[in-house]
Amino acid sequence: MLEKDQDIGALCFIHGWGFDSRVMEGLVAELRPCWNVRLIDMPGYRNNRPVNPPGDIENIADSLAHTIQPNTVLVGWSLGGMAAIKIAHIMRERIRAIILLASTPCFVKKKDWPHGMEPYLIDEMTDRMSTDIEEVLQEFAVLTARGDVSPKQTLRELKLLLKSNSADPYALLTGLNILRHTDLRNEYSELKCHVMMISGEEDQLITAGTGSASREIQPLLKLNKIPATGHAPFISKKKEAVEMIDKYLRSL
Repeated sequence: MLEKDQDIGALCFIHGWGFDSRVMEGLVAELRPCWNVRLIDMPGYRNNRPVNPPGDIENIADSLAHTIQPNTVLVGWSLGGMAAIKIAHIMRERIRAIILLASTPCFVKKKDWPHGMEPYLIDEMTDRMSTDIEEVLQEFAVLTARGDVSPKQTLRELKLLLKSNSADPYALLTGLNILRHTDLRNEYSELKCHVMMISGEEDQLITAGTGSASREIQPLLKLNKIPATGHAPFISKKKEAVEMIDKYLRSL
């Protein structure tokens, strides 16, 4: 059993696109006995549904920043990892570390960044959001589970979460726009806090070279890979993810 540790401030978890904060509850439950954990809903999701959800990563970071306490460690999954990078960049004095779960400073491929998704894949999802939101979310769940040692089990959990999911359609659209157009490599390279990345070795959305390319622009980055898992390693290999996070926090 993990022992209690009070040296770290709040351990704040930020979910990714399509799923509200409950997608990370299983991971948080394992860490709660040892750390001061908090689940954060991004604007437009579940308990944080403003009238007009923010339209870009700067707005999201600004809207969440007032809830961040000193000595905080941010744990961001996918799009939530981009939010964590942005928050850490604008709130350097408050952020002790960020942990990126299957995330990257730039999600789409560029001439000087061949490690992301093909842009047209996000464009297609965006085009279909006006008529097929549920179908797009279901397909994203399939992509997230793909590569896992037991993809059907992960997919069942994700689909169950989607049944009670609470996300504003506009927040979903703006989230895709952020993934499509946001490049945080400059901000990422300027971070002075501790940084760790946990990636799934068989992730279908983030290419295998992302970790090493990210370390080239951020020398403080510590890399960890979990074998036989896809885009949600904290679900399919929860035990391994918990151990990596706990060990890393105790090393700070």
